[in-house]
Amino acid sequence: MSNVMECLSRAFRNTQKVRVHMFLGMVVILLLAISVFSQNSYKVALQRELDKVEQSHVVIAENLASTLDRYAIDVKATFDFVVANYDQHYAQGSIDELLGSYDFRSVAVISPDNHVMNVLYDREFEAPREAALASLRANAATDKSTFSGVQRSPSGPVIYITRLFASGTLLVGVIDTSFLISQQLDIAFGDRGHAMIVDHEGRVLAHPKKEWVETSKDVAGLEVVQRMTSGQTGVMQFYAPPLKADVIAGYTSVPSTGWGAMVPQPISELEEAASAEANKLLGTLLVLFLIAALASWVLSGLIARPIHKLSEVVKKVRCGDLTARVPDFNFLTPTELVSLRFVFNGLLDNWAENRALLERSLEAAKEANMHKSNAISVLSHEMRTPLNGVVGAVGLLERTELTNSQKKYLGFVSTSTHTLLKHVNDVLEVSRLESCNVKLQKDCVNLSDMMKAIVEENSAQAERAGSQITLMFEPGMPLDVETDPRLLRTIAANLVGNAVKFAAGAKIDILLEFDPEGILEFVVKDNGPGIRSCDIESVFEPFTVLDASYGRHSEGTGLGLSIVATSVNALDGQIDLKSEEGAGSEFCVRIPVGLAPGSARFDNRDCNKARSLNGNRVSTGTAEHKKVLVVDDNEINRLLLTDMLEALGHSVSEAEDGRDAIDVAMNEHFDLILMDISMPHIDGTEAARLLRDRQGPNQHTKIIAQTAHASPKDRDEIFAAGMQGILTKPISTEALRLALTGKMTKECAVGFDNKSSRSVLELEPLNVLVSATGLELTGKSLDELFDEASCIIQLFKTCDPSYFEEECVRSRVRNTTGVCATLGAKNLHTSFYKIEDSLKRGSMVSSRKRLLDAAERALEETRNASSNLIYQLKQA
Repeated sequence: MSNVMECLSRAFRNTQKVRVHMFLGMVVILLLAISVFSQNSYKVALQRELDKVEQSHVVIAENLASTLDRYAIDVKATFDFVVANYDQHYAQGSIDELLGSYDFRSVAVISPDNHVMNVLYDREFEAPREAALASLRANAATDKSTFSGVQRSPSGPVIYITRLFASGTLLVGVIDTSFLISQQLDIAFGDRGHAMIVDHEGRVLAHPKKEWVETSKDVAGLEVVQRMTSGQTGVMQFYAPPLKADVIAGYTSVPSTGWGAMVPQPISELEEAASAEANKLLGTLLVLFLIAALASWVLSGLIARPIHKLSEVVKKVRCGDLTARVPDFNFLTPTELVSLRFVFNGLLDNWAENRALLERSLEAAKEANMHKSNAISVLSHEMRTPLNGVVGAVGLLERTELTNSQKKYLGFVSTSTHTLLKHVNDVLEVSRLESCNVKLQKDCVNLSDMMKAIVEENSAQAERAGSQITLMFEPGMPLDVETDPRLLRTIAANLVGNAVKFAAGAKIDILLEFDPEGILEFVVKDNGPGIRSCDIESVFEPFTVLDASYGRHSEGTGLGLSIVATSVNALDGQIDLKSEEGAGSEFCVRIPVGLAPGSARFDNRDCNKARSLNGNRVSTGTAEHKKVLVVDDNEINRLLLTDMLEALGHSVSEAEDGRDAIDVAMNEHFDLILMDISMPHIDGTEAARLLRDRQGPNQHTKIIAQTAHASPKDRDEIFAAGMQGILTKPISTEALRLALTGKMTKECAVGFDNKSSRSVLELEPLNVLVSATGLELTGKSLDELFDEASCIIQLFKTCDPSYFEEECVRSRVRNTTGVCATLGAKNLHTSFYKIEDSLKRGSMVSSRKRLLDAAERALEETRNASSNLIYQLKQA
């Protein structure tokens, strides 16, 4: 729940930032869109202007050409009328008026030798020059009137119209260009758009530039002029020298005269018009965008404010206030957020109810677990104490001379006793694995030694069952790996033992392989009766025993495979089972391991040795001669221990209780003292403490406790009294031998360094907690404390300084400080007390790094010390 609330809190705290970022992102995107749109709109507007000009200017040019064509036809008709009636004196007045209306300057009759014979009309008569007359006579026609190109005269540019008679006489009319100029002046576009008229030779008749008109500028070199004089009509873009700009022009020709009419306009004017249109559209879009942006900001506020309220409630919930609820939103809030408020408040209601239920259930579970732990402790003590006597007595009887029948019956007793002991140990092992987080203790494991020992342990039973065990190693795999030795041996021993037990008369293959990625693969395969497919999923459950068709012909508690599965899971491994009824089973375990430095590799000779293993027992060797004091109020236990120690070659003295042990130990030096714990007068713990405090010959002698207690309730007191280890009853000869030689197994727990532990932990509060709740809940309580402390440290490293001002934060730190004191986490309590004090004084911001670094170091030290302590107690 805390993780969910933290994620929600972070998300809601960033709502305003997200709102701003989204708004700015929308602005950038829209501005880019508007920019692209404005460029496109300008191009579209410009193309539209060009299309409009192409259509309109051609029409205008054609209209102008049509006007000029009508004018030319009328001029020709008037001149033809003069030709027909120039010698009729009665029509002279009408002719003069008609000629004046069409801008004739004069009409003259020229003799064949180019002399003026008669002037028929004389408004401004100027006799043509000799060269001009020669040109006119060469171009004149006898059957029709002919226009010349524009010609220069003393009074300005003129156009000649001529007609040649058969006698060689030439009738010449001189026409002013004022009409053409007036038509050109009537056509204009924008600032510099205009019309232009040229004659059939490409000389300017009418143009805005007067000097071009006055000089009859020759523009025949322009492509557009060439198109006009050749009779073409169309639109063209070109560079206009008089305007010094690119223009677009519609052009055409006058059919009757060959003149050209053109209507050009600068493209820059069209670009300005297109730009103005695009700017107008852009301005409209910007106004609409501002309106939309303002509306989106307001609408996003309607969403952000409710989310901010949700954020505040999440903060309170994270601080432990499950009574906080989201208040009502205003009527403008979207329906979805209103629904979210109802759902969120309902979720908080459910959480509050579930938390109360969980707390009640946790208390009940703690009480039940305490009763279970006490029951297991009592059961193990009551079972192991008599088993100690039985196992020891059987061992001693086996060394005496017995009849065959007695040996047979004694074998039955020995087998049953060890089976019962194994069942008790299995129950305790399952309880240990399932009741607490297993702390891995990695060490170097020699695979060859471990597997050979396991095979030899099972070889006698396999021989009796008629089974054949084959052990194989992959050539080239490492001899030594790094993992938890106890868990790895538990896995291998249970799988091999199961195969031997349930696959009587079968062939059992054990194969070890090593993956280059660091995976140890352990395979146990047999061709026994196999497992039904419907039972495969349940074989790894605790206390699962298959029906009579498979499992009940062999005794067992159904815990072996459960222990294997739990151990594999603790090592982050995988276990697979393939089985077919009547065809056998194959267990494959894959466990990640480390490669021990300098590890040798298996070669073929190693593999051959592994394959040739038989049932011979491994020699264990003997310890050097030692003087041992056995302290136990139970005479049978003293007798058994004495016989076992003497059989190992040691001398033994006995003491009946703690008082007797002190008296004996103060007068004689011993190499080892085996101290029972539960004794009258003075118990074993007090006796060990007195021996350590007194100046005697055994003040520094190694003392090992012997007890039937399976729970860790009294372990801390045992080690605090100065004892170096614990032997759990019933005590086997092998465990006793290893204890004497200084090597400890799972049956003999080693004490921890009290000075090291007490530097960061107070053991007295932990003793009280272990006694009240058991080792499992104590471990869980410590883990919960460490998780909470780590969470606070990481949160304080990255949170906003304003977070330190919230009361719920201070309350959270205050609660953690109190829990540290309750659980005896001395160093961690000191660090969190300083953080709490800094929050009160408001100096957390300036001292944050120093305090959090110190707290992090204290957390790591406390976690390691408690881990070592819990591990020692579990092993004991």
